[in-house]
Amino acid sequence: MKVIVKQEQILDAAIKRLSHFGVNKTTLTEIAEDLHMTKQALMYYYHDKQQLIASVTAKISGEYIETLSGLLDKALPAKEVFLSLIDMRRLFFSKYHLLFIQLSTTDLIKAAEIEQIRNETKMAEAGLLAKVIDQAMRKGTIRSANALDTVTLILETITSLAICLGKQCPPPDQAEIDNLVNKQKALVELLFNGLKAG
Repeated sequence: MKVIVKQEQILDAAIKRLSHFGVNKTTLTEIAEDLHMTKQALMYYYHDKQQLIASVTAKISGEYIETLSGLLDKALPAKEVFLSLIDMRRLFFSKYHLLFIQLSTTDLIKAAEIEQIRNETKMAEAGLLAKVIDQAMRKGTIRSANALDTVTLILETITSLAICLGKQCPPPDQAEIDNLVNKQKALVELLFNGLKAG
């Protein structure tokens, strides 16, 4: 009996293999074998590895924005949103660690489509979080500032700390990741103390 595999199953299998073995050590043939299908059948959906990786990137990005939207639905105070964001990012990093590192360092995947997905995700994240800052300013809990500029500064700063740790060799251990999360949260506390309405 012929196995019918949907695109969603292909993406799930690709994410599983790419997250475990990385981009360079994963082939379309291996993903197809995981799904008990031929490489040719897989290529009906994704013509090459680049296209599959772009779809994987889009799926993970969509999951990230959906998770962030769920966090914002809780209507937490602005500072708590950013502290929770750090925990959320940690979970995504833990889940997709190898894939994240290789997406930013491998020449194979520096396609314009993937870069566009990343930029759209960053813009969506900043837009959602700017609404949180804007709402806090309207409530008078933080002083007036440009919401998008404030969010961009916070995100770039906590991301910079993560990039420094992510580039070290050997990869960071659990204690170093915990230390990074504590530093990111301390930074958010410091920034929001400075933003408090006088």
